[in-house]
Amino acid sequence: MSNRMFLLAKHISVAPKNPTDKTKTNEIFGICKNLKNSDYSEASIIIDVAKQKIIKNRFTERSFDELYAYFMTHYKDQINKWLNAQKIT
Repeated sequence: MSNRMFLLAKHISVAPKNPTDKTKTNEIFGICKNLKNSDYSEASIIIDVAKQKIIKNRFTERSFDELYAYFMTHYKDQINKWLNAQKIT
């Protein structure tokens, strides 16, 4: 089992259909063992779970624990599924 695990979030602004509405932001979540060059440029947030380190955070001054808790709150099933798959391979 690899001990490498990165959690990524990409945020894409979506123009409103009605000009009086606020712009919405879509979040795309990802998990990977290795980062690509495009991940560094495209992702808004990247955390290294194994080293408990923030690689990139465009938005806030949040700690690793706060960002990890955010991901676990919103993507717990996907993270646990990925971790279980890594134990098998």
